[in-house]
Amino acid sequence: MQKNYLSLMLLFAMLLSYTTYAQQKAYPKLINLEQTQKYTLDQAEVLLKNIYQTSNDVDFVQLKSESDKIGMTHLKFQEYYKGIPVTFAHFYIHAKGHQVKSVNGDYFEVEGLNVTPQLTKETAFQKAVAFIGADKYLWDNPQEAALMNYTKPEGKLVVLPDFQRKNSKQQAQPRLAYRFDIYAKKPISRDYVYVDAQTGDILYKDAIIHHVTADGGADTRYSGHKTLKTDSYNGSYRLRDYSRGNGIETYDMNQGTNYSNAVDFVDNDNNWSAAEYDNAAKDNAALDAHYGAQMTYDYWMTKHNRNSYDGNGATIKSYVHYDVKYDNAYWNGSVMTYGDGSDTYFDALTSLDVAGHEIGHAVCSNTANLTYSNESGALNEALSDIWGASIEYFAEPNKQTWLIGEDIERRSGHQALRSMSDPKSEGQPDTYGGTNWYTGTNDNGGVHTNSGVANHWYYLISVGGSGTNDNGDAYNVSGIGIDKAGDIVYRAESVYMTSSTNYADARSYTIQAAKDLYGAGSAEEQSVTNAWYAVGVGAPYGVLSYCSSKGNSVSDEYIQRVQLNSIDNSSDGGNGYSNFTSISTDLTVGQSYTITITPKWPGTSYDEAYAVFIDYNNDGDFDDAGETVWTKAASKDTPNSGTFTVPSNATQTATRMRVSMKYNGIPTACETFDYGEVEDYTVNLTGEAADTQAP
Repeated sequence: MQKNYLSLMLLFAMLLSYTTYAQQKAYPKLINLEQTQKYTLDQAEVLLKNIYQTSNDVDFVQLKSESDKIGMTHLKFQEYYKGIPVTFAHFYIHAKGHQVKSVNGDYFEVEGLNVTPQLTKETAFQKAVAFIGADKYLWDNPQEAALMNYTKPEGKLVVLPDFQRKNSKQQAQPRLAYRFDIYAKKPISRDYVYVDAQTGDILYKDAIIHHVTADGGADTRYSGHKTLKTDSYNGSYRLRDYSRGNGIETYDMNQGTNYSNAVDFVDNDNNWSAAEYDNAAKDNAALDAHYGAQMTYDYWMTKHNRNSYDGNGATIKSYVHYDVKYDNAYWNGSVMTYGDGSDTYFDALTSLDVAGHEIGHAVCSNTANLTYSNESGALNEALSDIWGASIEYFAEPNKQTWLIGEDIERRSGHQALRSMSDPKSEGQPDTYGGTNWYTGTNDNGGVHTNSGVANHWYYLISVGGSGTNDNGDAYNVSGIGIDKAGDIVYRAESVYMTSSTNYADARSYTIQAAKDLYGAGSAEEQSVTNAWYAVGVGAPYGVLSYCSSKGNSVSDEYIQRVQLNSIDNSSDGGNGYSNFTSISTDLTVGQSYTITITPKWPGTSYDEAYAVFIDYNNDGDFDDAGETVWTKAASKDTPNSGTFTVPSNATQTATRMRVSMKYNGIPTACETFDYGEVEDYTVNLTGEAADTQAP
């Protein structure tokens, strides 16, 4: 055991050769262990501690363990600092048998944080309530709250990292915060509200209710005559089905907003005919909701062996006729809620793909738990659209699979809420950063808009397609079918994605999922990769695709000179990224080299940090063990030199070296930051030098 522990220390000392500092370090998000690196699940926590070089104040607590259909085991961990959970800091260890194969996650460094709150929970709660500013809250009605399995929040102490902002000259440090689950009834909302435990400031709001704002659906109002499982009760029949998991239940809100006043839909002879339910009240919408929930359950069980949204048979409750002419549907963290629509915007929002979409949010909450803002929020919405389309195809293959909400759409000039085959037709982008890409703060950073990119990616891997994207890149994607596509996405969502996964991460995780399921180099991996290229994320299969990285401004600082072996290059900073891959030098495996980086400050000198990355195995990324070859903490030093050794198992070929300088924080290989510069070079890795020493 002692020998194994020491080998762990040596491996990750090589992987992350960091100096001691109080700024952000460069941590790869996905690490694949080599065949020669034998580590077992028993060493999981030690493995994480060594990867991230943590202090004694940091622990990793196992949250769950799951096994998948290809025989792999996945352990999920949460980072804790001095016994307090670090929000959004989750990690997965993936093993075959008992041997660890890979690790991924989001680590947030916390150092020197005072974990004794100045604010009481009661004061912080009042701050959270004042921030939401609602007229009514669910806890005002204990009976209704009990139906939602909801209690008035007491506040949980957490560490909240500044996960949204790039490091800038005003970079924020992690904060001690109280997290409150605030469920408002008027107006309706449910959010995690984070209140600074020292100052009382509102730090962040994470939406739990994910509104349909541009969503879609299908059932008996929209899907014709169906056979529904119902429940015989007191001589009548009600919309309850206890043959699936712990049940599927559909209730009538009678255009009210109090869940505790909801009643069963009841029929005397179990013949839910159009003559009875196709009425002005749109009662047949309840049949759609019930059918949608049943088909959603069946899809997850049949296709992914998942027992309801939580994997443990959770009851799926649907509440229909919510409020008057309410143009929305949502998952509130506990149940489904459907409005009847105004008929100006939408009809009753209980279509099949809307039901699949909204319950998809419940699946996400129980797996990746993607934060509902910016790119992670767009992926959250896209995953729900993906499941809505997949469930509709599963149950109603003759419907328009690639239109979301076509059955409920009533707006002039629109055919649906969203189009996965042609996102631009409904105002969404089909290319990352391209036409219609949203960069503002509304809609939680455009989650219902920028989801179009991942939607179109899923369409392409399912059915294939060719064309030219907004970047001018011609693409040709071979479809693999919606069933294989769904398997890949579900594996990525349930095994690899974490709360802050962005589009670049999603590309890596879906490619890895395709490799897991169908093998490296498979047609499925190629289609997944080429489809991401088609929507502007990464390069096509077979072409090394290095992630982008740059400084947004070089007005205050940039890299003036890089020296390594025969490389001696001076430059003016360019536009924050400079491609010097035409400049190269030879490096011999097993030999040590010194790299020197000289910064330039046109005016005031600032603290700069550095990192150098080399793609030793020439696989198009800098994520593998040892590929972060040197880092240095932020300082005003000039020049800056560091030594590294080329590992003896490095692939002998021409490969990429990345040199990065960032203001006030160690850069990672794939980030865009506010101030500094990134430069890429070529290094030629050659065999060990001949031994010419006389014996």
